[in-house]
Parts: sequence; structure tokens; C-alpha cells
Amino acid sequence: NPLLGSPRIVLLAATADAFFPRGGTLPPSATDAGAVAYFETMLSELPGRTRFLIRLLVLFVEIGPWAFNRKRRFSRQSPTDRVATLRSWEKSPIYFLRISFQSLRTLIAMAYLASEDVAARLGAVPNLDPFGLGPREEAA
Repeated sequence: NPLLGSPRIVLLAATADAFFPRGGTLPPSATDAGAVAYFETMLSELPGRTRFLIRLLVLFVEIGPWAFNRKRRFSRQSPTDRVATLRSWEKSPIYFLRISFQSLRTLIAMAYLASEDVAARLGAVPNLDPFGLGPREEAA
């Protein structure tokens, strides 16, 4: 994959795995479940302005720890410190940090839950006949 070395991909993988780590509650990590590839595909299909704003959010994740807490950039933190950074944003008195966390969590969770493996492990099997009506016959 030519994007594998991209700084954004590295950052997305670090962020996604902070939310859904290898060895976590659900066996596949976010990167193992394909969340980064899903995120990138989703991003490429968005309108330009929305794509730009999400890219700014991702950039903020990288520099936010330094800007607000004088910690290392997100991608240079240890996995434990990344989780601590995200937890501090989740509970921050600064609205901008909380909304950034919530936006990021929503996007990463959506990408993670798009994995068929994750959905199967959660028991989220599509039910195309939720009311049990069975196939409908068309009127003659």
C-alpha cells in the first residue's frame, strides 16, 4: 500500500488503536479490522469542505497534546500516553477538546464497526426481515 508510510496514515493508525487496541475487549485492533483503510476511503468520498475539516481534526490530534499540555505530539507518544491524552480530552473543561474527542471517536468507531469481523463478534448480523414477515408475494 503506497499510503502505508504517509504521516496521516501513521497518525490514524495510532489514534484508531488507542480507541480499539490489540488485546482489547474485542480481539481485532482497529488497524487489524481495517478501520484506517475504511476511514481513508470514506474521507476520499466526502465533499471537499468536509474532507478539509476532518483533515484539520486529524492534524489537531497530532499537535493538540503539544499545544494544550506541552506533551509530545500524539504519534510520538507511547500507546499508554495516547490513551491518557484522549481520556483527558474526553473530560476536559475546554469545550473544543471535548468536541474534538467526540468527533474523532465517532469517526473511528464508525470505521471500526464497518468491519465484518467486528460486526460478527458483536452479533450485529444484518436482519433483512426484522418483523418476520417472510417473502412477500406480488399481486397478480
